[in-house]
Amino acid sequence: MYQTQIKAIVFDSDGTLLDTRKLIVEGYKTVLKNHGLENLADSEYIVKRLGKPVQETYQQLLAGHHTGLKAFALTKEHDDVQDQLTHLIKPYTGLAEMLNHWKSMDIKLCLFTSGSRRQIDRNFNSAGIEHVDAIFDAIITADDQIARKPHPDTILELLRRVNVKPHYAMVVGDHMYDALGGHQAKVRLTVGILHGFGEAQELLSAGADVLVKDLFALNTIVNLGFDSPHAQLAENKASAKKV
Repeated sequence: MYQTQIKAIVFDSDGTLLDTRKLIVEGYKTVLKNHGLENLADSEYIVKRLGKPVQETYQQLLAGHHTGLKAFALTKEHDDVQDQLTHLIKPYTGLAEMLNHWKSMDIKLCLFTSGSRRQIDRNFNSAGIEHVDAIFDAIITADDQIARKPHPDTILELLRRVNVKPHYAMVVGDHMYDALGGHQAKVRLTVGILHGFGEAQELLSAGADVLVKDLFALNTIVNLGFDSPHAQLAENKASAKKV
């Protein structure tokens, strides 16, 4: 087995680094109830439609229901509602410790999210991390004009910005779109983390190479040096060129 040389980790934010599950679900429920849509304000119904930017999520929530409401109007209201719910945001155990540890190993830390840059700044600040740009070497949000999850474009652009090839990178997320993106980007390892929204079988079916329960278990994966088939293929090609 190869000793993994992880030079970059691409993280999802919500449900992966920050426990924003209550914030997200309560935000959608509050907006829907504000417009008399109690029948749509069901936690399970909402969770099944998460993973895309807010406006697209509202489009999915409203699909098939003739409410007369427009998704873009609800999106404008959404941030104001969530701003009143930031007390629900919690950092996952070990967040600051692990991020600083990986930085000390000279691993590039990247962030890709379907949320806006405003939401990223607000959420990390509420979790006690005030300067996200001091932690992450590259960040792409829904505000950037790049094909979004589950397309691999965001991951590949982040790796380009930090000058790391995919077979030296790891993608970590709690949602099937994160796993799909990592798989399609052909990174060294795509990791599904289980303390967020995603379920084990869903993540594996979407392309996760391995599952971990939390950030400390993720650190074990970084250190152990597991490889995905993409990494093996990349290493074999590199070796062949040297012959």
